[in-house]
Amino acid sequence: MSEQQVNDIPVPESDFSANVPNEQEQQQEQAPAKPEPSPMSYQEAFPSLGATPAAPAARKAARPRLRSAPSRKTTKTIRLEIPKEEQKLAGEKKGRGGGRSRLERFLSEIAVSNRVHINHSFNRSTGALIVTIEGAQDAILEAKKQALAKLQTQASIEIEIPREHHGFIIGSGGANLKALSSKHAVRIFMPKSTDESSAIRIVGTAVNCHNAAREIKALSFERAKTDRRKLQIPKAYHPLVAGPGNATIKRIIEQTGVEIHVPPPAVEKDELTVLS
Repeated sequence: MSEQQVNDIPVPESDFSANVPNEQEQQQEQAPAKPEPSPMSYQEAFPSLGATPAAPAARKAARPRLRSAPSRKTTKTIRLEIPKEEQKLAGEKKGRGGGRSRLERFLSEIAVSNRVHINHSFNRSTGALIVTIEGAQDAILEAKKQALAKLQTQASIEIEIPREHHGFIIGSGGANLKALSSKHAVRIFMPKSTDESSAIRIVGTAVNCHNAAREIKALSFERAKTDRRKLQIPKAYHPLVAGPGNATIKRIIEQTGVEIHVPPPAVEKDELTVLS
C-alpha cells in the first residue's frame, strides 16, 4: 500500500477524543475534592417547642446570695411587766436635754448584744413598765434575764435541798442549772462542797425566785422517789437483818414501801442497799 493510501484512511473521532482528556477535565482532576457537608440531625432540623437553648461553654461566676433575715415563724415574743414599786429607774423617762434615758440605753445595749428587738412603754393607769422582746428563743430568754436584772429590784431566797440531790439539779455539765436559770430569769448559787449548809440561793425578782424554788423542790422530790442509800452493816449481821426466810426484810418492805437488797452470801460486802 502506498503512503498516500495510508494517509487517506479515516480515523474515528470518537475513539480519539475518548482517550485524550481535554484541558477542562484535567483541571477538574487536579483540583482537590471539597468535603461534603454532614447531614443535619433531626433535633437540629426540627427543634422542639419551648426547648431552652444550650448553655454556653463558659459562664460568668454566679453572684453570692445574700442571707435573708430569719423568718418570723422562727421568732418568739415575750412580754415583761414590772410594777412601779419594783422599778429601779422609777420616774426616769427622759434623759438630760431630751436625750435618751438610762432605761432606753440599757434596753438598746441588751437588744444589740442579744440580737433581739425590744420595745417598751408605760401603763398610764398603774405606771407599770411594759417591755416586749422579740427574737430567737434562746436570745429572748437571755435578754429577759438581763433586762430584769437591770430594771427590776432583786430579791434573794434560800431553800434547803439534800446535798445528795445537788448533782441531779445541776445536771450533766450544768445543763439543768442553766436551763432553770434561763427559764425563770434568775441566778442560782449552789453551795460549795466545803460549806456546812446545803441551802441553794436564788437571786432575781420575787416572783421568779419563788417559781424557780418551786421547780427545784419538785426536782428534789422526784429524785427522792428513786433515792439510793447504802447502809454499812457487817456481813455477819445480814442473816439477822433478813430474818428466817427473809421474813424481816419482807415486813419492812411492806410497811415502808422501800426496796432492800442484801448481797448474796458469796459476795463479801459489809453493806445493804436501800431504794426509796
